[in-house]
Amino acid sequence: MKKILGYILAVAGLVGVAAWAVKPIRQAIPEIGQFGEMPLIAVSIALAVIGIFMVVRSGSFRKQKSSEVPIYQGKNVVGYRRD
Repeated sequence: MKKILGYILAVAGLVGVAAWAVKPIRQAIPEIGQFGEMPLIAVSIALAVIGIFMVVRSGSFRKQKSSEVPIYQGKNVVGYRRD
């Protein structure tokens, strides 16, 4: 769920940056002109950074649990046991 929200925030931030950078987009959407350029770019960059952070942090970087445990006889491994 966090990953999907992160993607949505990142895309919204990138759309905001595109709206700031491309003048025809700014002129096509009159609501953007109300906020001014600096707040638009600041909020857009913040949304993009937060979204990317959420995507990276909620990714599949979890350590997987090992399903086999070694069986020792003295110092030698003689087999493996499943958990």
